[in-house]
Amino acid sequence: MVGIVADAQGNGILRVAVNARAEHGRANLALLSYLARQWRLPKSHLILRSGSKNRNKTLLIEGGDEDVLKDFVVWADRLDPLLAKQ
Repeated sequence: MVGIVADAQGNGILRVAVNARAEHGRANLALLSYLARQWRLPKSHLILRSGSKNRNKTLLIEGGDEDVLKDFVVWADRLDPLLAKQ
């Protein structure tokens, strides 16, 4: 499950739920695998910058080109109506 929700300050944040348990990094790996599939990127291009033991995470998307950025923007725009309903 994935969607964009508003945080306390009204900023849009990406919310993703995975089925893997949060033990031994399994949930983090499942998250990175899911996002890599969604964004059509190699898993090696997604780096967990912070939040490895927290619900809130910061990711770095490495590599790619302008086409990757355009694909990401299109993907995020499809989710944007979800934020308006929050």
